[in-house]
Amino acid sequence: VFGQFAHFQTALNDLAELFDGTHAQARLLSSLSGSHSGETLPLATSNQILLRFSAKSGASARGFHFVYQ
Repeated sequence: VFGQFAHFQTALNDLAELFDGTHAQARLLSSLSGSHSGETLPLATSNQILLRFSAKSGASARGFHFVYQ
């Protein structure tokens, strides 16, 4: 799986984690918070990934748009 955050803007304490597989014990491909745009992520080794988002603050932001193929 190839993935990219086309847009990423979260509160600084929020966290998006992308794992190489279907569980959080799989290899961590990326861990992001704050503002990023257009970053290419490492390729997953299979056709499954896990995207886990944790909102840890009361503040809000625009969010994110994740594109994959």
